Amino acid sequence: GSEDLLKRLGVQATRYLLYPTNYLSHKNHEMLFTAFNLYIHKNTNSDLKIVLTGSLDDRQQFLKEIARRMGLSKQIIFAEHVPKDDFALLMQKCYAVIIPSLYEGSGESLLEAMSMSKPILCSNVTALPEIARDAALYFDPRKPEDIASAISRLVSDSNLAGDLIERGKLRLRELGDARKMAKAYLQVFEDVLSAV
Repeated sequence: GSEDLLKRLGVQATRYLLYPTNYLSHKNHEMLFTAFNLYIHKNTNSDLKIVLTGSLDDRQQFLKEIARRMGLSKQIIFAEHVPKDDFALLMQKCYAVIIPSLYEGSGESLLEAMSMSKPILCSNVTALPEIARDAALYFDPRKPEDIASAISRLVSDSNLAGDLIERGKLRLRELGDARKMAKAYLQVFEDVLSAV
């Protein structure tokens, strides 16, 4: 159950940020660690943690070593081999989803976060702002202090978190309508083509 999973990872519900991705280098984990280190030093009594999903590979080992050297082994949790149900649970129980990647094509994590009513902290790059619009708190993924202050803002302001969740719901509806519209247009084209 949920208690078991969180206990195994050593995290408490709503006391962690989730970064749901693999360990490719453009996912920018190093900068996230640096930012979190800044955050922890400024907020010494914070019990916030970061949970990372992504399968075991060499880069994960490398990142674990970096977290260890930064003294963040207890704050940065590598959740290995997360089955679908567990993943949904991690998403459900997190405080917010954080996406510090330097490049993002699909924005699937954004849609998942919105559909689970989670606030989003994310990079102001590539497809992310186009997808999330005003339903996320943005930062420059190349500037650790920018990421750290976005984390601080969200964690200290529950109204902001609530606002982002509401905007996320609206944005999902807009995106859903856009998808429906695209499908309808496609149908029109197909009908016209088949009638020619």
